[in-house]
Amino acid sequence: PLTASLVASIAAATEDICQYDLADMFAGKACELEPQNADRHMQLARVLLKRNGWARLLSVTGTSIQLDVSNAESFFLHGLANEKLERYEAAAEAYRRAVELNPQADVEWYYRLGSCEEVLGDEDRANLAYEEVERRSDDLPIGLGVGILHEQAEAWDRAAKAYAARIERDGASAPLYYRYGLMLDFCYRWEEAEHAYRQSLGLVSDNAECLYRLGQVLERLERYSESAQIYAVACAASDIPQPDWRYRQGHVAWRAGCLREACEAWVMALSPVAEIECAGSASQAELQ
Repeated sequence: PLTASLVASIAAATEDICQYDLADMFAGKACELEPQNADRHMQLARVLLKRNGWARLLSVTGTSIQLDVSNAESFFLHGLANEKLERYEAAAEAYRRAVELNPQADVEWYYRLGSCEEVLGDEDRANLAYEEVERRSDDLPIGLGVGILHEQAEAWDRAAKAYAARIERDGASAPLYYRYGLMLDFCYRWEEAEHAYRQSLGLVSDNAECLYRLGQVLERLERYSESAQIYAVACAASDIPQPDWRYRQGHVAWRAGCLREACEAWVMALSPVAEIECAGSASQAELQ
């Protein structure tokens, strides 16, 4: 006979081989056979999570919570579904309950809680959640904190805000100012990004990537002559030839009316070998 246990086993097997359509079907059948079994609904919820089925996940986890109000994972997945559907108040409420039930939960739970609280404008609650994330995370880059998680979530505005707060709290560092500038750059706040990049370079002047990003910002601000100069310095600071950077240098030099410089940069862009030879010639000239 077709039992819920058998169907659930088939669902687990098909999920293991990434056949999520089949896993969804069999897990759903197990829920039909045992509608009062919270574990069956949680199995279906985990499959839906892998399929990004947020609306259905919201419904299934709602049923699971009704059957078992002590399951922290049900509340977390319920919060996640709400967050993905941009229902932040309901998401925050579910996340709060999840961490209450499981204070030792994965740091992602606290990060998502903090993100929703921040979206809702509750800075105190958001900071409490973020502090828990930083306290329990051993792998966050030193000095960057929760801002790096905002970057990974592509929440550029929240990352910029987090880095600005960290600069005010902990003081300046070249990596922190660089990440801050990058986030401002992604938010199209180019004048502020320029300032942050220059602050970073004031502490570590040979960061080729930071120099290149500064050149890009100056280009967007249509300060072509300055941009060309910065691109040139970035290329010189790089350990390897950068044809793309040289092309940008040539483009902005051309926009600035510096045609000879533009042509020289484009030649280097076309042939990294030529750039290496030019660098070697420059070194020989300096020695002489």
